[in-house]
Amino acid sequence: MTGRVARFLAGCALLLPFLVLAGCADRPETVPYPPRAANLPPPVYRVQAGDTLSVKFLYTPELNEEQTVQIDGHASFQYAPDLTLAGRTLPDARRIVMSAYSKTLNNPALELTVKGPIQWKVYVVGEVGTPGEFSTTGAPMTLTQAIARAGGLKESADGDNVVLLRRDGNVERAYDVSFNDAAGHHAGGQADIQLADHDVLYVPRTDVAQAGVNWRQYVMQFVPPNVSVLLGSSGGVIP
Repeated sequence: MTGRVARFLAGCALLLPFLVLAGCADRPETVPYPPRAANLPPPVYRVQAGDTLSVKFLYTPELNEEQTVQIDGHASFQYAPDLTLAGRTLPDARRIVMSAYSKTLNNPALELTVKGPIQWKVYVVGEVGTPGEFSTTGAPMTLTQAIARAGGLKESADGDNVVLLRRDGNVERAYDVSFNDAAGHHAGGQADIQLADHDVLYVPRTDVAQAGVNWRQYVMQFVPPNVSVLLGSSGGVIP
C-alpha cells in the first residue's frame, strides 16, 4: 500500500463518524409503528365500480332488476336513478336504494346483492419477492396467503412488524400485524387474519438490513471506488 493511499484511508477512518452523523441528520424522523392489531373485525365488502347489483322486491317482483355500478360510482334503477353506491357496504347500499324507492312505493321491501362471486383485491409492498396487486374471489385472502402470493418474505424483511393499512369509509387506519405469528413461527402468537378489499400490506426491513442500507447510502457514497475495493479486500465492510 502506498503512502498516499494509507494517508487517505487514515483520513477516511477519522471522518467516518462525522459522515454517519451528517447522513443521519438528513434522514426523516422515524415514524413509530401503529399499535398491534387485536381482534380485527371481519372484512366488510364495499361496492365498487363494475359490480352488477341485483335488486329483488318482496311485494313487487315485477320491479326486480340488475344494474352495473358505473366508473363514477353511480348506479341507476327504474325508480331510483343516479345513486352513489361505490364505497358503501352492502347493507348501506340497500338502505340507500330502499330510501329512494320509498318515494314511489309504500313498502319497498327489497334485497340487494352483488351478482356473481365477490372479488377481493389486496396490495403487498416492501420486502417481498414480487410486490404488487393480488386478487381472489369467494372467501377473503388471509395475511399469510397474500404474502405467499407476493413471493414470500425476503431475508431482509421484518416479519414481526408488518403494517396493515385498511380504509374504513373515508378513514384509513394502520395496524401492526405479525406474519411470523400468523404463520405459526411463534407459539401462542396472533392468528392468521382475513384481509379486506383494497387492504395494503407493507413489509419493512429489519434493523440489521436497514443498517446495511444506511452504510451504503451515507458512508460508501463518499469513498472513491478504488478505496471501496481496498476496504473489501482487506477484510473491512464490503459495500
